[in-house]
Amino acid sequence: MTATLTDRYVIATLRRVPEKQRPEIDKELRAAIADDMDARIDQGDKPAAAEYATLKDMGDPYRLAASYSGHNLTLIGPDLYPVWIRSLKLVCWASLPIVAVVLAAIDFAQGRNVWASVFGPLGTTISVGIYLTFAVTVVFAIAERTQPNSADDKRRPVWTPESLAVEIEPPSITKWGDVLSQIVGTAFVVAALLIDHFAPFVKDRAGHTVSVLDPHLSTFWIPFYLVLLALAIILEFVKVRVGRWRVGTAVAGTLLGLVGVAALITSVTTTTVVNPALASGPLFAAGSWMWWIVAAVIGVVWLGVTINLWRPSTRNPARSLAD
Repeated sequence: MTATLTDRYVIATLRRVPEKQRPEIDKELRAAIADDMDARIDQGDKPAAAEYATLKDMGDPYRLAASYSGHNLTLIGPDLYPVWIRSLKLVCWASLPIVAVVLAAIDFAQGRNVWASVFGPLGTTISVGIYLTFAVTVVFAIAERTQPNSADDKRRPVWTPESLAVEIEPPSITKWGDVLSQIVGTAFVVAALLIDHFAPFVKDRAGHTVSVLDPHLSTFWIPFYLVLLALAIILEFVKVRVGRWRVGTAVAGTLLGLVGVAALITSVTTTTVVNPALASGPLFAAGSWMWWIVAAVIGVVWLGVTINLWRPSTRNPARSLAD
């Protein structure tokens, strides 16, 4: 879908600011461009020349978006900043509550009181959050400095309207952000599994270090999950290669998520998840009420991800940015 220079400029700016600010900025930016163009036309410029000169004077939409967002974007530039925030929230919300709940349940099973079980794991949970934040930030900082035409690249030539894309396309850096999020999340899961299996740091009642997960999970379930995570990364690469929302990729993502959530629910409700040497009893037995609550949370998360996959703004990013 082709568009005018003004349309391309506005969309290039909007895709780099928080979504809730886009409608107001859209109207304000278009009004400013129209006013400047009218003044140039009154002075004798032709409409096309007036539009070109106006946009050139306004400058790089990367930097204009940074001024609208009001954030310090030195480490993570305006093009990647919204994706970095979204990825960081996604990884932390998907990981930290699980870490806190599992550690609290283990402490309670080892005989500690409720107060110690609830607040004792906070230190470890905060540490995990710090590590996750560092890992996600490092990945996006590298991407910021290796992507072409970075807004913070001092070697970048003077911006002109010719730099705008000829067609309105989904923001590629947002799509790559999904790939980076998937890779970071997978790397975190793999690292956690390797540490838990080869270098456990949690101690049982006798003071011996043992793995948190039941060792029997490594015979089937853990390799199965790793295969699903690898397929999810491959699917994200396919989405980037395709370049836009397709029914095929959406169906593939839905089915892959369905298989994953079904496997997770089956494993937590039919098998022993926590190492019996660390915590045992009815609460941790396969099919206990705690694991059914975990299964319900997993199902709700998958449903939310699936709805987001099929919603209109996901199918047509360019239109949602302009709305």
